[in-house]
Amino acid sequence: MIPYELEDWNYEVIKKLIESNFFETNKFDFKEDIPKEIEKTVCAFANTEGGFLIFGIKDDRELSFTERIIGIDPKRDFPREFGDKIRDKIDPPVYFEFKNPPIKIPNSTKVIHVIKIPQSPERPHMVVHDRRFYYRTNKGNDVMTRNQIKDTFLGWELRRQKLRLLFIELLSNKKQIESMIIPENKIKEVYSLVTLDSSIIQTLLVETYPIIMLENELIKLLLTIREEIKIINNKIKIFYSQVALPLTNKEEIVKSHNEFINQKVKTLAQLIDRALEILQKKYNMVNPFK
Repeated sequence: MIPYELEDWNYEVIKKLIESNFFETNKFDFKEDIPKEIEKTVCAFANTEGGFLIFGIKDDRELSFTERIIGIDPKRDFPREFGDKIRDKIDPPVYFEFKNPPIKIPNSTKVIHVIKIPQSPERPHMVVHDRRFYYRTNKGNDVMTRNQIKDTFLGWELRRQKLRLLFIELLSNKKQIESMIIPENKIKEVYSLVTLDSSIIQTLLVETYPIIMLENELIKLLLTIREEIKIINNKIKIFYSQVALPLTNKEEIVKSHNEFINQKVKTLAQLIDRALEILQKKYNMVNPFK
């Protein structure tokens, strides 16, 4: 009954939740407006499994449905207000998304705002003013214990380690593909049968997804790199079967193959360079070979 995606929230969903007297859970919270210390709830959602904040709803279960739906003035730049409210109050900062446009209330000029706080790859987050780490339960926000904080930091370090391994694997692939390029003056004579391993990138992509899930460009780059490696490997296998045969036009086959591989590895090198650039800028990855 509780939507898992931002776009699935609508007036009918909210109406059903209220009319069925559904208790707020670790997944969503009704708010009349942006309250004081909203950063605690934002921090708790980000540190746990993520959740939704629904603004414009009175949090009083004794009121009727129509009394609880009070809405927000549509003239307000609500997402900006929300962002300003939590800015510099959570360390590290928490990413959020908002439903755009907001949900219209029938027979009213006001709207309902829905904000999504995803589970954060940078968890644990701390509320700055009280230096506490919060997590979300069915009862609301609670303070994390020392062991919970320690375990979350260990998980963060493990995720960072996987990210470093991905960075090193991309560097290794970059170095390997550079050795595959055949110079123009030897394009009919020599060839490389080196193949690339895409399985490590595939495994690390899955394992690092909780960290990079908000970086759409990086995810697309890694998926493209994986597919380009497969194309190169398949081409090399086909070529190997060709040169093993006693053919008279081997020079042309070698030339055609080398031209294809040269172009592919240059494209692949550009993709890897861009992925490495994002990892360096966004996650402070450092080249250990320099």
